[in-house]
Amino acid sequence: MPAMDVCAITPPAEELTLDMAIKKILTSNKDMIKQRMSMRQAEMSYHDAWEKMFLPSLSLDVSSASQNTIAQIPGTQAKKLGESAFARGYPASSVALNLGSYAIFNFWRDKISYDIARLGYERNKRKLLESERSARFLAIGAYFRLKTEQDKIDAAKRSMEISVAIAGLVKSRKAIGKASDSDVSSSAVDMLNAKNRYNETVKTGRTELWNMNLLLGDRIDTRYRLSTELKYAKVEISQEEALRIYKENGPSLKDAAMDLKTSEMGLELAEKQVLPLPTVSITGISLSYGNSYYGTALTPGTTGASTSGNLEVTTSISLSLPLLGPGGIFNRRVVEQARISRDMSELSFQQTADRDLVRLYSIFEQIKQEEMSIENLKEAYENSSTLLDGLFASMSSTIVSRLELRDAIGQAREMEFSFRSSVLSHLTNKLGLAEFIGVDRLPGDIY
Repeated sequence: MPAMDVCAITPPAEELTLDMAIKKILTSNKDMIKQRMSMRQAEMSYHDAWEKMFLPSLSLDVSSASQNTIAQIPGTQAKKLGESAFARGYPASSVALNLGSYAIFNFWRDKISYDIARLGYERNKRKLLESERSARFLAIGAYFRLKTEQDKIDAAKRSMEISVAIAGLVKSRKAIGKASDSDVSSSAVDMLNAKNRYNETVKTGRTELWNMNLLLGDRIDTRYRLSTELKYAKVEISQEEALRIYKENGPSLKDAAMDLKTSEMGLELAEKQVLPLPTVSITGISLSYGNSYYGTALTPGTTGASTSGNLEVTTSISLSLPLLGPGGIFNRRVVEQARISRDMSELSFQQTADRDLVRLYSIFEQIKQEEMSIENLKEAYENSSTLLDGLFASMSSTIVSRLELRDAIGQAREMEFSFRSSVLSHLTNKLGLAEFIGVDRLPGDIY
C-alpha cells in the first residue's frame, strides 16, 4: 500500500485579517460566551430585586382531595350511623388566588437593598463591556505575536539558506585548492547553527499558533495567512491626558469606587436595622373557589377577611427591636462590622488610586524608552541588511571572507529579531495602557 501524502490532506491556511480575528474572538471564544451567560444571570437577579421592591407577591394555589371509607371502628358514632357515614370518594377541590403582604414604607430599608442590587447590576454591565474590550486587545496581541513569529521564521529561513549556500561555496573552493578542510568544517557548523536557529523559531511560532487557535476557538493546528501588517506608531497621548481619562474611565478605580459606595449603603442599612423603625404594609386578599364532599355546589369565598366573601385590604404598622442575638446587644457587632467594611473600602480606594498612578507612570516610561530603542534598532537593522546584501552578492569573490559573511548573517538576523520584538512589545504596552485607562483605542492609534 503506498504511503499517504500528508501534504495532500493538510487543509490550506485560512485567510485571517485583524478585523476577522477580533470578530471571531467576540463571537466564538468560550470565555466571552461564559461572560455573556454570567451577564444574563446578573440581569435576572436584578429583575428579581426590582420586582421584590416594587411589586407585591401573587400566587395561585390549587388543591384536590378524595376520601374513601374502608372500615368503621366498633363503638364509635360512625359505626352507629352505618353506611350513611361512609365517605364515597367525592373530591373536595379548591382554587385560591393569594395576594401577599407588601411593604409600603419601612424607612428606606428595602430601597437601600434594592440600590445595592442595582449597583451590582450596573457593575456587571460595565464588566461585560470591559471584557469585550479586553478580548479585542487579546486578539490584537495574539494576532501580531503570531505575525511577528512568522516574520522571524522568514528571517531565520533566509539566514539558513545563505549559510547553506556559503557551505556549498566553501566545498567548491576546496575542490580547486582555495579552501582548507577546517574551512569546510567551520562552514558546516555555521550552517547547522543556522538550521537550529530556524528550528527554534519554528517551534516558538507553532506555540503562538496554538495559542491563537485556542483564543479563537479553532481546531488545534489550524493555520492562518495573516494579511494585516504590524505598523509602528508612537504614542500621541500625553501622560497628563492619560491620567485625566483614567480618573474618569479607569476600570480598577471604578471598581474601588463602587465597592466604597456599596459598603456605605451597607452601613446605612445595618444602622437602620437596629433602630425601632416602624414598617407600614398592606396584606392582600385570598380569593377562593371550591366545592366540598358529596358533590355539593362550587362555593366562592375569601380567606383572611373578617367575613368570608368580603374583599378587604389590611394596613398594618409593626416594628422590631433586636435586643440580644448573634450580633450582640442591639446588633452592635453587625453595625461595627459594616462600619469596618466601609473603612476598609475607603482605604482600598485610596490604595488603588496611589498604586495605579505609579503604574501609569511606569507604563509611560517603558513606552518612551521603547520608542527610543526602536529608532536605534531600525537603523541598525537596515544597515546590517544592506551590509549582508552586499557581501552575499560578492561572496563568490575571494575578497569576501567566510567569517565576515557569517558575522553579517548573524548580525542581520538578530537585528531583525530585536527590531520586530521591540515593535511588538511597544504595541503590547500601548494596548495595556488603553485597557488600563479604560478606552477602546488610544488617540491616533490604528489598532
